[in-house]
Amino acid sequence: MSPRTIATTMFVAALLGSAPLHAQEAFYQDHPDHGLRFADMEFDMPTDPLLPSYVGMSYVIHTPAHYLADATNRLRSAIPGGTDAATAAATLAKAGAHCVRHTGDALICRYRDVETPWGGEYFDAITWTVTMPLAGGHVADLAVARDWTRR
Repeated sequence: MSPRTIATTMFVAALLGSAPLHAQEAFYQDHPDHGLRFADMEFDMPTDPLLPSYVGMSYVIHTPAHYLADATNRLRSAIPGGTDAATAAATLAKAGAHCVRHTGDALICRYRDVETPWGGEYFDAITWTVTMPLAGGHVADLAVARDWTRR
């Protein structure tokens, strides 16, 4: 290939490679959920602590509510009270969660992640659970829980 062909190919590749980035930036700026992603909320969480030796592996540990305050506020902003269940489920699905309707009166969405703290000696299996009681098919409230298990 000639130097001009290589330069043209690199230019086109750069344009094509940057198009999704521009689209992604537009999504984050223009979308009503402002780019809500569970992966980002998980990244913002402090590293889960070392466990004492008497705590066995596979013991489920609940993240204290004060660590979840920012994530809860972000979720409440994206899904205010009165949002219909389908829109709430779609918003959380786009953020990375899987939603199921529980007995018709609540929508429960879960996001699962894994992290390897402390030099990769083990890993933590993490589950975020967003529970939304429904009233007439619309979100009445929203509760957030984050549990993790050391493996």
